[in-house]
Amino acid sequence: MESINFVCLGQTEFVKELGKKGHSSDITTYDSKKDDRIMTYVIPSGFPDKIQPLITAANLAEYSIVNVNKLDRFLGEQIVALDLLQLDKGFLLHSYGVESEALKSLLKNTVASSFKVEQNIESLKDSISSLSSVKRDGPTIIHIDNIFNVKGVGVVVLGMLKQGVIKVHNELILFPQKKTVTVKSIQMHDKNVEESHSPARVGLALTGVSFDEITRGDILSNYNHFTSTVQ
Repeated sequence: MESINFVCLGQTEFVKELGKKGHSSDITTYDSKKDDRIMTYVIPSGFPDKIQPLITAANLAEYSIVNVNKLDRFLGEQIVALDLLQLDKGFLLHSYGVESEALKSLLKNTVASSFKVEQNIESLKDSISSLSSVKRDGPTIIHIDNIFNVKGVGVVVLGMLKQGVIKVHNELILFPQKKTVTVKSIQMHDKNVEESHSPARVGLALTGVSFDEITRGDILSNYNHFTSTVQ
């Protein structure tokens, strides 16, 4: 099953035309599935009140969609986030009220300067329909962004499989706790699967860990040499 993930910034009402609303907290996801392809659209709905949802949402994506309806500091902060994370693949839309040259000047020397400019939502749909998944081989790395205690199931985490492959019954290490956990089941788009390949958004039922031991931003991996730093 192929997965393609987008962070959607600026004026984000257009996302309702691309997928069905899923989980919502300070980040909100929309999903669509056609054949064996899953498209996930992530909105930092807690931004601009907090900066963390913006970084989290951008870190869950391989592609960006920026819909500009005004030039302000919030747009600038979003572009800086994309620049910091080097999300250089994306699409740009803007309203008639935004002057093209002023926008071009704002985006100069940023990753967004190379984004493909779309005229409307229909041309955007055409462009994203031809995209390919950006796979990364190597040790399994999953960034956790939500944690639940599900009755009858136990601890469930939502996250992005940034690299590698995950299979049912795999043992992984939870960082920075360095605690070994076991994958009891995997879901993609509300369907149970036996395995998943990057870059997929997954729900994992875990054993060997309690709800209180996991926080957003933790990492699951089969690579045991991660280090954490305090700045």
